[in-house]
Amino acid sequence: MVEKPALLKRYLQIGILICILLTACNPGVEDSTPLSTLAQPSQTPELQDTTPLPEGNTSSVTIWIPTLIGPDTEAGTILSEHLTLFEEANPQIEISLRVKAENGVSGILETLSAARLAAPSTLPDIVVLSPTALNVATLKGLLSPLNEILDTPQMPEWYEYAISAAYVDGMFMGIPFASEAKAFAYRREAYEAEPRKWVDLLATSETLLLPLGEEGAALTLLLYKEMGGSTEDETGYPTLDSNLLAVIFNF
Repeated sequence: MVEKPALLKRYLQIGILICILLTACNPGVEDSTPLSTLAQPSQTPELQDTTPLPEGNTSSVTIWIPTLIGPDTEAGTILSEHLTLFEEANPQIEISLRVKAENGVSGILETLSAARLAAPSTLPDIVVLSPTALNVATLKGLLSPLNEILDTPQMPEWYEYAISAAYVDGMFMGIPFASEAKAFAYRREAYEAEPRKWVDLLATSETLLLPLGEEGAALTLLLYKEMGGSTEDETGYPTLDSNLLAVIFNF
């Protein structure tokens, strides 16, 4: 049998941790990128060769996911479809999904902590966490770093915010695979290179269609934060930079 870390390396490299684009329901919330990471085993075995499993042998991979991407959600349906495709392509690997509450006494973090102490054999191989939960779980020693199993995220393949979310205290702890994101479409012939910043969009005479009438003012908030604007002061009290807003509204 292939040791678990090697199996997980192959499992992750095949691409089962797909990018699921979630529509932003609250553009004011930051650090909303769920990350997947490996739960800390009771004993960490050495990495082994990633040769295929011998015929007739099977291995299971247990994944804990939050209700946010549970089977009864649109994102969960997409995830389930990809997991099914993976199992069909890899019949010797069986995937077991466990849906956990995001918070509370029965939430993922509390369950991870309890299982590590009382029943380490029940710990998942992969767990999906928010960046905040990832930090807490790392500080509690519940997770294993990924640097020996996966290549670290690098720009430009990964956005800077996603790379930041993958690290805790300089350690590579998670792979971002879903994000509340805004998107735009453009004609390739309108730009010599892929536009990645606002200045790139404005460097052409092409017409831009912007959702300025959107009730949540998502675009305005996006521009405000892009220009360094803050929505809280040093004490956590809500605030806005009126001068910066004036610049945005003039634009």
